[in-house]
Amino acid sequence: MSEEEHKHEGCCNHDHGDGQGHHHHHHHEPVVVDPTIEAELKHLVGKISKNFSGMIEFLQFKEIMSVAYKYIFANLGERKQKMVENRRQYLKDGNDLLYAEVVKNYVISEENLMSDIMSQVCQVLTIDEYFLQHTTQFYMTNPATSMEIMPIVTGMQNSGDIPTIEHEKAKEIFYYQEEIKKVQIMELMKKQGMDDPNDDEEMMTRMMVAQYKLSDDIFLKYGYEEEAIQKAFTLLMQDPEIQAYTLKAQQMMYGGGAGPQLQE
Repeated sequence: MSEEEHKHEGCCNHDHGDGQGHHHHHHHEPVVVDPTIEAELKHLVGKISKNFSGMIEFLQFKEIMSVAYKYIFANLGERKQKMVENRRQYLKDGNDLLYAEVVKNYVISEENLMSDIMSQVCQVLTIDEYFLQHTTQFYMTNPATSMEIMPIVTGMQNSGDIPTIEHEKAKEIFYYQEEIKKVQIMELMKKQGMDDPNDDEEMMTRMMVAQYKLSDDIFLKYGYEEEAIQKAFTLLMQDPEIQAYTLKAQQMMYGGGAGPQLQE
C-alpha cells in the first residue's frame, strides 16, 4: 500500500478497539468552527439524506469529503513540506532516530488535524461523528465508491501537474522498490521478534517509517516525488508483465512454502 493510501485507509475511523476512536472527547464539547468551512457546507445543513443502508447519501458524502479534505490539505501543506525536507536530510545523514521522530510527530499532528476538521464538519451539519465514520467505512469498503473517494482523500483530484514517468523507467523503479521492500520486510520481522507483543503502536510506527523511507530513497535515487510514483504505478498495473509479477508475489506470500517451486 502506498504511503498516501496507508494514511487514508483509516482516515475517519481511528477506532482503537474501545469503540471510541480518538475523538470521544469531541462529542459533547463544541469545537471552534472555521467560518469558511461553515459557509461551504451551509447549503447541506438540515438537508442530509440517507440511502437505503442508512448511510449519508453518496453524492452528499462526496461533497462533504471534498470540503473537509480541501481544508485538511490546505493546513497540512506546509507541515508536510517541512517534514519531507527533514526526512530526506536525516536519511542522507543516516540518522534513523531523528527520522522516526519526524515521522511520528507528523503523523500525530495529521491525525489531530483530521479529527479536528471532521469534528467541525459534523458540528456544522449537526450529525454524529460515528455516523460520518460509519458512512466513510461503508463507501471505502465498496470498490466502486472507494474509487471515487480515493482521489479526494489522497489529494489526487488536482493531480494535473504531476509529472508522467516514462513506461520503462517506471518499470525499473517498480522493481527497485520491490527489492527494497524485501529487505525492509526482513528487518521488520527481525525487530518484531524483539518487540513487546502488546505494543502495536511501535510496529505501526515502524511500518510508516519504512514506507516513508522507501519513498525518500526513490526520490534521492530517481528524483520523483511520491505522487508521480503513485500515478506511474497505477498505470503500470495495466502492464501484463507487472500483473504477472504482482500475482506471483501474492501467491508466494499467501500460498505457503510450496509457492515458488511450482514454476520449476
